[in-house]
Amino acid sequence: INTAMTTRAVFRDAVLAWAARFAGKPVMVSIHGGENLLVPFKSTFVKNIAGRMLERSELVVLLNAHENAAILKRFPGIKPETLPNAVPTDAAAGAREENRVPVIVFLGRLHDSKGIGEILAACIMLRDRGVEFVFRAFGDGDRRDWFVEAMNRHLGDSFEYGGVVSGHEKWSALRQADIFVLPSAFEGLSMALLEAMAAGCVVVASNIESISAVIRDGENGYLVPPQDSSKLAKILERLLADRSDWKKVRENAVESIRRHYSIERYIIRLESFYSEAAKGK
Repeated sequence: INTAMTTRAVFRDAVLAWAARFAGKPVMVSIHGGENLLVPFKSTFVKNIAGRMLERSELVVLLNAHENAAILKRFPGIKPETLPNAVPTDAAAGAREENRVPVIVFLGRLHDSKGIGEILAACIMLRDRGVEFVFRAFGDGDRRDWFVEAMNRHLGDSFEYGGVVSGHEKWSALRQADIFVLPSAFEGLSMALLEAMAAGCVVVASNIESISAVIRDGENGYLVPPQDSSKLAKILERLLADRSDWKKVRENAVESIRRHYSIERYIIRLESFYSEAAKGK
């Protein structure tokens, strides 16, 4: 069961876990983010349901060691393992050239938790300072209409919205961009982040545990404080004005993905988890 630590997901997936148990099937739960992954549930009732679902599972899989420790502290009866997300590095391969007018890209859910308010504010600051760039956004979410309208109003022709993309279209969008931004308030381990690094984008993302486990600031990307549009604008302005470090940071990002987040390594470890969970039946 692929779940998230949100009230809605917990209720839904607790039912799935119960049904699997009733059918005599072992359960492995994989947790991908959610606002209550690191912050406790406000409701004791919801916490107890989440705890029972996790503690009755043969295996609980998380994206990094920090999440592993946090969830184990709250639910000491579980059996946690760590398995970071992974990307197919061959799909990311392809020629890329720097754009004359730099292109900044966001790809993901258009929701406040992803930092889209900070993106808007930072872009307005850059525009007011006369910085030249194009911003492209891809994705959907409950704040799509607000975000697209606001970006169009403030940036005009310098903003492009491409809807939802996947497969070849997604990789092409990343390879055609120069800088990828993800100023999230919280994350599990963003697939878009890993994909952007694999495609050779210069990544600017929030300095939160799940992201700082991947990004070494100034080496394979750049970290900014979450919910800080001024700092986001500052680092973007510096990168847009000086491209001297782009090549080194891009190469380091691609190498980081190849070494630690390749799909081949992921599959081997995932298969071992399924085997372990099946033995628990």
